[in-house]
Amino acid sequence: MIDEILEFKTPKRIFFGNGAVKKVGVEAKKFGDKILIIAGKTVRKVGIVDKVRGYIEEESLDVDIFDRVKPEPTTDVFKECIEVLKDYDLAIGIGGGSSLDVTKASSALAKSEGSINDYIGIDKIKKEGIPKILIPTTSGSGSEVSHITVLTDEKGNKNAIYSKYLFSDISVVDPELTLTLPKKVTADTGFDALTHAIESYVSLKSNELTDVLALKAIELISESLRDAANIGNIKSRYNMSMASMLAGIAFVNSSLGAVHALAYPLGVKYHLAHGESNALMLPYVMKFNYNANPQKFKDIGKAMNSRDCIESVIKLARDVDIVSKMRDFGMKEEDIEEFSEIAMISKRLLKYNPREMRKDDAKKIYGEAW
Repeated sequence: MIDEILEFKTPKRIFFGNGAVKKVGVEAKKFGDKILIIAGKTVRKVGIVDKVRGYIEEESLDVDIFDRVKPEPTTDVFKECIEVLKDYDLAIGIGGGSSLDVTKASSALAKSEGSINDYIGIDKIKKEGIPKILIPTTSGSGSEVSHITVLTDEKGNKNAIYSKYLFSDISVVDPELTLTLPKKVTADTGFDALTHAIESYVSLKSNELTDVLALKAIELISESLRDAANIGNIKSRYNMSMASMLAGIAFVNSSLGAVHALAYPLGVKYHLAHGESNALMLPYVMKFNYNANPQKFKDIGKAMNSRDCIESVIKLARDVDIVSKMRDFGMKEEDIEEFSEIAMISKRLLKYNPREMRKDDAKKIYGEAW
């Protein structure tokens, strides 16, 4: 590794801490006078959107709201948001991964020609769009620090856009905004962050920089997810927000792996939350990968204060009431063949998995998880 030149990608600026959202108005003013907040109706309902709007209006700025984002947003939502955003100076995304993904792609493409489908893939966006501030209200997706947007087409298939122009101009991570999260959302998104951290750490593309971030994220999640989900105190919420952000930066720079590849078809067919799908597959893929790099899995165990990292992951899921078997969601054993074929299509994910995975391997893992 000493001969390798590392490239480390991050947003331009990050504000982190309790009350960090109070900086939004002052920062927004630096980009112009017309602001569009992009969010879903759930985040608006709990009052977070109005809170942010208030901080912006304190700076005498014009603020409008686009609140038509839904979970697993479809191409139509992106197209609509792109058209609306063209008349604004700044986009502010508030919410979970879906709202932040819509904000990233819409702002990046508001000054580009053609359809959003023309930009699916890697580095197809060729110029800066409208500036964007991203404000997560969950601790899981890491979307606020990533250069990836995921969109769902009319058939339910997920596609991804990768571009440096998707990075935020400013990410504002305020743990206080996660205090209203229900237990299930806290657990699901927490396992999304844990999966990001573990897959980043064992990835063939990992490096000294990503390893430090990933291990710290694993440690924080192991310490704090139970309290965040079951009690919801600010200390645990703070740690989960930090962990999610660190894991996000880590996987952006080291890539993900087979957990995400195998989780994808579950979510599409049975409409599971992304973190829930990851939680289902995580321990079984860890078991498959273990012998490819035993030392790294021992490191994960140490970060979790355990000798057996796989059992620790299973116990953590149980403690936050995440179901551990596919059949508990109504999945059928005959789904395994279809899931295995779809998982093998995700070559960009499987490329950096620490152990080469074939279709028969995927079928065996699904069989254990079923």
